[in-house]
Amino acid sequence: MSEKITISLKDENLCIIPKDDPNLTSTAVNAINTLLEKEGIEKVLYIDDKFDIEAQKGFFIGMMKQVKSSGDFPNENIFEEDVNWNLPDAAFDKIILKLWEEADSKKDLIHAVSNIIGDNESSNIIPALEFKDYFSGDNVILLTPEEWIEKKKEILDAVSGDSKVLCLFDFELENFTGPNNEKNGIHLIKELIESGYSEKVICGIFSHKYTEEQEDTFRKEYRKEFDLKKKYFCTISKSRFAHDPQLSGFAEGIKYILITRYIEDLKSKSIKILKESNEKSIKDFKKISPKTFNQIIQKSSYKEGVWEVESLFRLNTILNSDANLSSLLDEEVRKSFDSSVLSVRGIDSVETGYSRKKKSPESLNIREKELYINQQYLNNLNLPIANGDIFEIGTKKYILAVQPCNLALRSNGTRTRSYNKGILIPLIDIDIKRFNSNTSYKLYRTDSHDKILCALFSEYQNINLDILDLTVFNSESSAIMDMKNNNVDSNNVIQESWKKRYKAIHKNFKSEEKVYQAYNTIKQKLEGKFTSEFNLLNSFFDNPLTIKKFKLKDIEVYDYENRIFNFQLKRIKRYKDPYSTDLLHSFMSYLSRNGFDIDFTS
Repeated sequence: MSEKITISLKDENLCIIPKDDPNLTSTAVNAINTLLEKEGIEKVLYIDDKFDIEAQKGFFIGMMKQVKSSGDFPNENIFEEDVNWNLPDAAFDKIILKLWEEADSKKDLIHAVSNIIGDNESSNIIPALEFKDYFSGDNVILLTPEEWIEKKKEILDAVSGDSKVLCLFDFELENFTGPNNEKNGIHLIKELIESGYSEKVICGIFSHKYTEEQEDTFRKEYRKEFDLKKKYFCTISKSRFAHDPQLSGFAEGIKYILITRYIEDLKSKSIKILKESNEKSIKDFKKISPKTFNQIIQKSSYKEGVWEVESLFRLNTILNSDANLSSLLDEEVRKSFDSSVLSVRGIDSVETGYSRKKKSPESLNIREKELYINQQYLNNLNLPIANGDIFEIGTKKYILAVQPCNLALRSNGTRTRSYNKGILIPLIDIDIKRFNSNTSYKLYRTDSHDKILCALFSEYQNINLDILDLTVFNSESSAIMDMKNNNVDSNNVIQESWKKRYKAIHKNFKSEEKVYQAYNTIKQKLEGKFTSEFNLLNSFFDNPLTIKKFKLKDIEVYDYENRIFNFQLKRIKRYKDPYSTDLLHSFMSYLSRNGFDIDFTS
């Protein structure tokens, strides 16, 4: 242990002993002190069943047996007496029982075996063992659940004025049942709030039942299961304390507990602003005359070949943007919102020394929605193909790079100047050192891959849009054409212009099908003849030039028996605008790069 650090909590001294790196621990300690002072915390109460050392006898014996059975023994003796791990089970049981009963410090025994096993259960018990090593003084009180029931009123009623109490409850309280049938930490918090102390306490569930990454998930589950308002409690993992020798994770957890109520207040105000803004935009929407609504939603959509729902969303965005700004004209609304932001920032700006490497799954999910349209929407809504669509061909992925104006269908189901050329750029994962911004483009990604996802411009391929368009017409987003169906008129989701497009594609493939059937007829009539010539032609028909460049194996494009074309291509997601537009501009710059003659003097 290093030299103690002493900080002040209200009128009492709080002694903290740093571990390993005094500088990092000092940062965490000072942060905790600053946070407690900012929030007027007069006392810190920590309620845990593990404070009853005698009750941990079973834990100690069980963990010692676990170490013995694992065969992974400590290299040196960490107990006051030598332990022979190779004894027969019966003799070993007697030794560890004697070790427990004769120990001067049972706490040291539990601490030692916890450090050996280093698992989830050790993170449950280490905070109870070490808390007083860091936090001492009369204003830091450690209580068993039974002691909490006995002393809580006396302690809380003694808190002065507007001062508050920070209460940390273990969730799992073994062999405990309170006077109102409380059985866990959430029950104790709920009883505390309902007893009229909601404005005097700030509560946290401090448990080993979840990791740091799972804290928010368990908070949501506890709120739902135990019907407790989320502003009244927060969840932090004991691993923040047990497995962080600098205490920075624990300091960040304390910050999280203290900041949560301010964030919930900011969220409430945000919801109120958005709700009022949406109500205003809906009122404005209702005021639109039938004539104008028809022009915007139906006429202009039909003329340009745009899905009417897209026009509806565009109109909604226009009205919402205006209503959002309008809602902020009220100075009191702005002041109230800014006040909550400053309250959050006042706590969040306290530096704890904590560095989080893992990104929040929740924030990654939101970011994914910002970057991509997932396959479910593409499939079920039969969305037209667009710049940024990502296709899977065999085992490889490609992204479509075409000017949106060239992809847009007119009301008659055709593209301008009968445009029918798509450009697919392969997507690959590469090391950052290999990335060349002149010949490739880095896409944003939200998965945990340690490599860059990039579009490799130099290996782009052309493809007929007839093939890519096929992915619009079925729920699997696959490039399949069933020649037995010459229309998709019964599908009420597909746009009228795309229904016409289907008929045009079907007509084009009808000509292709006739060639395939003619070839098959000739081959059957000349069976046994021209074998080598037919072998050459088979590969041409099974894997035509339109997709041969994608190097698919064992493919037969046309199923003669069922009359189905299948190009082994599937649309899997869409890289959204403006990111896909930026990719397109980069690709256009690549295509228009200058070329120079070789310097013959070098």
